[in-house]
Amino acid sequence: MRIWKQGKNSDTCLACVAAMAFDSSPSFFRLWCKKNHKDCYDNIAFMDFGADKGFWVDIDNKKAPDFTYYFKHYKFLTKAGRAKLLPMSTPAMLLEKMDGVECDYHALYWTGKDLIDPDPRTPDHFPWDSYKITMVFPIHVKE
Repeated sequence: MRIWKQGKNSDTCLACVAAMAFDSSPSFFRLWCKKNHKDCYDNIAFMDFGADKGFWVDIDNKKAPDFTYYFKHYKFLTKAGRAKLLPMSTPAMLLEKMDGVECDYHALYWTGKDLIDPDPRTPDHFPWDSYKITMVFPIHVKE
C-alpha cells in the first residue's frame, strides 16, 4: 500500500484515505467523484467509491473514549445484516473532530495495524490516542 499525504494547506484528506484504503490515487478518487456527481468531501462518496472498487464500508458514530473502544464494545452490521464485534485488524476510515478550523473533520486511515494521518505536518507513527475520533467506517472486502 502506498502512503498518500495531502498537499500543504490542502483539504484532500478524504481523497488520500480513499486512495490508501482502495488501492487507488487521490486524483483518481476526485475524477471518480466528478464523473459520478459526488461531493469529494462527503463520506457517502467514500463509501460508494469503495463499493465500486469491491469493498463494503460500514459506519458507526457512537461516542467513544478512543477508537479502540469501537472495536472492543460496539457491534457493526455485517453484509448479511447481523451485528458483530469486529477485530482490531479490520481496516477503517476514522474521522477526527477538529476544533477551531474551517473543516470540521479530518480523515485518517487505520490499516488494521497502523494509523496513518494524511496531514504532511503529522509525523508517521503519531500516537492514536492524540486524536478525537468521532466516527469509524470499517472497510470489508465484498464477499
